[in-house]
Amino acid sequence: MIVLRDIKNTRISGSAVTIGKFDGVHKGHDLLLTLLKGDRLKKVIFTFDAAKGTPLEADSAIDDEARKLKLLSAYDPDYIVVYRFGKHEANMSPKRFVRAVLCRKLGMKRIYTGPDFRFGKKGRGDIEMLKNLGKKYGFEVVVKDKVRYAGEDISSTRIREELKEGHIKEACEMLGRDDI
Repeated sequence: MIVLRDIKNTRISGSAVTIGKFDGVHKGHDLLLTLLKGDRLKKVIFTFDAAKGTPLEADSAIDDEARKLKLLSAYDPDYIVVYRFGKHEANMSPKRFVRAVLCRKLGMKRIYTGPDFRFGKKGRGDIEMLKNLGKKYGFEVVVKDKVRYAGEDISSTRIREELKEGHIKEACEMLGRDDI
């Protein structure tokens, strides 16, 4: 497994990708990561640098970056991309992000994602746009429904709320682990 923090000179060919902050690798992430793990293409987990001063600052992260990388590495990816998300990246149009980053740099041929995936400047890209770009640039879009716990969608936000309320058991159930 190779961890890439700079993809400027990267050229991967024929990859399957899943994208997320992966803040607290939980059961919803596990579904996508397990699908990726079973793919025959090169496996790329694309996540974001949540360092101080970036738009995705990690002050409320469930797992720190070292723990996140350890959890993600258990899915045997060929690459984990830790994408620096600065002002330039935040202003990239959805189409440009897909074309320049996912297709050109990562050679994406398949993407695994959830139904609420947003990308590009101000999250203007959505699943419908991603599917249209897939037709144009030759990649498959695999969308999986959210995983639910106690009748509600699992999300990092929900897990943080449970932790804040002292509901450790519920948070651990959604994370699928008890080492928080």
